[in-house]
Amino acid sequence: MRLRRKLALILGAVSLAMVATIGTSELAHADVGHNWCLGSTSPGECINAWGGGPWVKLYTGGPTDNGLFAATSGSGNSYLLFGHFASPWSSHCIGHANNDPSDARVSLDACPGATGGSSSGDGWGTHVTFRTDVCSNGWTAIQDNHTGGWVGPASEGNGAQFYLNKPSPWCYRAA
Repeated sequence: MRLRRKLALILGAVSLAMVATIGTSELAHADVGHNWCLGSTSPGECINAWGGGPWVKLYTGGPTDNGLFAATSGSGNSYLLFGHFASPWSSHCIGHANNDPSDARVSLDACPGATGGSSSGDGWGTHVTFRTDVCSNGWTAIQDNHTGGWVGPASEGNGAQFYLNKPSPWCYRAA
């Protein structure tokens, strides 16, 4: 009888631990962020990890899961982190294309500093400054700390490539 009771207690504890682990892992993978949209057209022109990444382009169809980006800070830096966890590019940040410091096109690059790791592994161009002083109330521009330029698309057409070196600010609203 005592053996059955001990076995039942052990199995109960294991079951409870499994439920807690499953519940925790599901919560840890919830998408994060907002769609950062220009709003100049309806439903909006938004920053988008095209096809789930790594290229970052303008999507004119409004907010989507591939447009989920979170403004984060860590290791003394600010980042725009891709937060759609169904993509293998989640938890990467906007930065220089293919981590090439001479290519100002935007792709998703490694940014361990954004998630609590060491910023020494951050990709080129992943450190940004969020500027509200150059936009209307409620809007934010993103300035790349490496180039000194502004994050924005080549044009306002669907699929337009984003760049880190635009000469003037593009203002976004998190939707």
